[in-house]
Order: sequence, then structure tokens, then C-alpha cells
Amino acid sequence: MTLKMYAVKDTVQGEMMNPFLLRNAEEARRNFAQAINSGRDNNICIYYKDMQLYELGEYNTTTGEITSNVEYICSGLDVKVDNKEA
Repeated sequence: MTLKMYAVKDTVQGEMMNPFLLRNAEEARRNFAQAINSGRDNNICIYYKDMQLYELGEYNTTTGEITSNVEYICSGLDVKVDNKEA
């Protein structure tokens, strides 16, 4: 099976957070939105304007091969839900 690798970049730090594996970009965007809108007291929620989601490449679970292809997906601003709308 081939899974996609994703990571959130903190643009103020200028670094990617730890990568994670999911099936596709839609699932990654949904998980990113859930993290941004969770209301928790952590950096990804507090500084959502500084966060960006990237696809890093693919991971083959059978062979262990990793291929790199870094692509921007969306920002925290793109997925933040205004509490007034919720």
C-alpha cells in the first residue's frame, strides 16, 4: 500500500512539524481543519494563521520506499471556522 506523507509548517519558526501518514489530501485537510478548530490551548490552534499543510511525498508500506514531492495544500486561515458560524 502507498500512503501519502504530510506535515504542518509553522511559518514563524520556518520548520515543519513531525510528518504523518494518510490516504489522501482530502483526509489530511480534514484532519488539519479538525486540529485548527479543536479549541485546544496549543500552538496549532492559537497560531493557526502561521500554520500551513504540505504533502511531502509517498511512503510504500510494502517496500519501505519514500518518494519526495513537496506540495502546499492549504493554510490554517483556509480551514479556520468562525465560532459565530458554528
